[in-house]
Amino acid sequence: MKPFPMARCVATVAVAVSFGARAQTAAPAPSLTIKPYGYIKLDAVYDSSRTSVGDLGFYVLPYNAGQKDAELNLSMRDTRIGLNFTGPETDRFVTTARLEGDFVGGGTATSPNPRLRVAYLDLVCKRTGLQVRAGQDWDTFIVVHPQTPDLAILGQAGHLYGRRPQLRFTLPVKLGEKTVFSTRLAVARAVGEGASGDLDGGGQDDGADATTPNLQGGFVLDVPLLVSDKPAKFGVTGHWGRETLDTTVSNRVSAVDTTEFTTWSLIGSAQIPLTPSVTLSGTIWRGENLDSYLGGVGQGVNRTLGTEIAAKGGWAQLLVEASAALTWGAGYGVDDPDDGDLAAGGRARNERLFANLFYKLTPAVIVAAEYSRMTTAYKGGTDAEADRVHGSLIFRF
Repeated sequence: MKPFPMARCVATVAVAVSFGARAQTAAPAPSLTIKPYGYIKLDAVYDSSRTSVGDLGFYVLPYNAGQKDAELNLSMRDTRIGLNFTGPETDRFVTTARLEGDFVGGGTATSPNPRLRVAYLDLVCKRTGLQVRAGQDWDTFIVVHPQTPDLAILGQAGHLYGRRPQLRFTLPVKLGEKTVFSTRLAVARAVGEGASGDLDGGGQDDGADATTPNLQGGFVLDVPLLVSDKPAKFGVTGHWGRETLDTTVSNRVSAVDTTEFTTWSLIGSAQIPLTPSVTLSGTIWRGENLDSYLGGVGQGVNRTLGTEIAAKGGWAQLLVEASAALTWGAGYGVDDPDDGDLAAGGRARNERLFANLFYKLTPAVIVAAEYSRMTTAYKGGTDAEADRVHGSLIFRF
């Protein structure tokens, strides 16, 4: 057999490479792409007195025997895993979706249960810009969140929020090169009072029993103010909904739909870049029956008085990007239910003063630390206070 000529070999390889390159170039783009994201997070939290709920800092519990009882919690529950989906895209719509979960679904400290956080699809009409979101997501009235390593993110201490199934419509209108006015409207799952949503004990969620979804929405304006490439954000948002209770005797329903309570909020929000590295953010709000939105210090209805518990509050935070690696912040939050709506011993006011920092050790690894002074007042009782020190080590991907 004659040896294969070198020239012919080189030519053959060149043709193969050229064909492969053309085939790769000509291949159609994938119609669906999936990108994972998330983080692995260790939290270490010291409280000088017991808080609700341990590694989540909602409020300070009453003292045991009139004394503080310190505790230390280490947790991996705030580890998060998500998937972003893009496509397929048509000449009319852009399609995306998201699926995200963590491990705050109960269980034990060393074996926490998974929990669904968000799961939704987005459709954006190319012609009108109308955005349609269907699935579980953060409440539509949220405009800005505080930045904190605490998983509670000022819930029951000034920040109203939740995540629930909803159908949301957002219509952005450009008023200038960097100015956008957006109208938001959503119909969302109504959730009843307390952890079970079943205040009357009849075996049915009181929000579902109302047979009407909650309405959420408002208006958001993005406009350049002090920093041209960082628009300020302003929002006027809120929600309205109902809960229906049955009359029960020994956890058995004797009459249906005998009592109705409403839930509502009106929220003003702002996020204002003061300089390229300094941003001021916050909200103020007023509403009633806000326990399922982490308002009213977790209290929504006073059944003895037969009334919703009204509350007001808000939070403010100053964030400073000291360098590409270091961000520090300081803030304050307060949730103040109306004392006249509370029973004796109810949580009458909850405040939190905090300062934190986030430092990037590497592009993927972040160290976070936060100190908080938490104070919870009880109607007719003694205020409870706690110093809270929180450290986190986070690997993002």
